Amino acid sequence: VDPTTNPVDEKWDFTRLGDVRVLANYNIVSDDDPINRFGFQFGFKLPTGSYKVSNSDGVRAERALQPGTGSTDVIVSAFYTHRGVSAGSAWFAQLGYQQPALTQDEYRPGSQTSFTAGYNQPLVGALTGTLQLNALLKNRDSGANAEWDLSGGRYVFISPGLNYAVSNSIQIYAYAQLPIYRYVNGVQLVADYGFVGGAAIQF
Repeated sequence: VDPTTNPVDEKWDFTRLGDVRVLANYNIVSDDDPINRFGFQFGFKLPTGSYKVSNSDGVRAERALQPGTGSTDVIVSAFYTHRGVSAGSAWFAQLGYQQPALTQDEYRPGSQTSFTAGYNQPLVGALTGTLQLNALLKNRDSGANAEWDLSGGRYVFISPGLNYAVSNSIQIYAYAQLPIYRYVNGVQLVADYGFVGGAAIQF
């Protein structure tokens, strides 16, 4: 339904690979306490997801609803971890920024600023529990194929999750993302909840 014109019912149903992020970490670790560390993260969001998905009527979904943005984005962040109240636990915080660098087909997604704070607590063996608070500020999209007035917003999520150390250099993780505050410009589709999973490899 387009809120700026007469209502029109449209539907898309697809399961596709979205845009992949490739990130590298640089850690500055204290010799006295390796849990206390400061570091930087740098990487890219790659345009692996399609931005040309259409429904059964041949109508292409709006760019903001596509699996991918078609853009290559630069991602930078800084993070800090500090020893927690029990052995092996840690507090952590991270501030990040994502900026589109290369775009396609007259669409530039808005830049994003994110902040995360949380706590890691060892559970059983190599399994660790995590509780995060995530805040995200998304600027408006731009370009001929963007909907400037129906893009951008502010979000806050609480995110419980699990982390499993496969080895000293490989970890896998998964967490749920539950919204506790959302403000969007205009009328937008938003998810009731999300799930995130991935792997971290140290070299």
